[in-house]
Amino acid sequence: MQQLPLIALHLQRMRPAAHPDDFEFDDVLQVNIVPDGGLACSRATKPYTSATTPGHTIKPGYTPGGKYKTSKYVPSKMDKRAGK
Repeated sequence: MQQLPLIALHLQRMRPAAHPDDFEFDDVLQVNIVPDGGLACSRATKPYTSATTPGHTIKPGYTPGGKYKTSKYVPSKMDKRAGK
């Protein structure tokens, strides 16, 4: 018999249910169970997407205090956000 990782066993048992009224709550496991015996599952959060902010140049000029600032290049950045 092939040994499967623990997460694979849980994923095999998880099935989407047809309707939430069919769920039965198990007090011991603290999960909803579908009538066929599998676990009811739903995604709690959206998957992350990558968003890239392009690099840009800040123009030179005077600050409100009267100092002169030269131009600066701000490099691009990559961040993770919840899917939209």
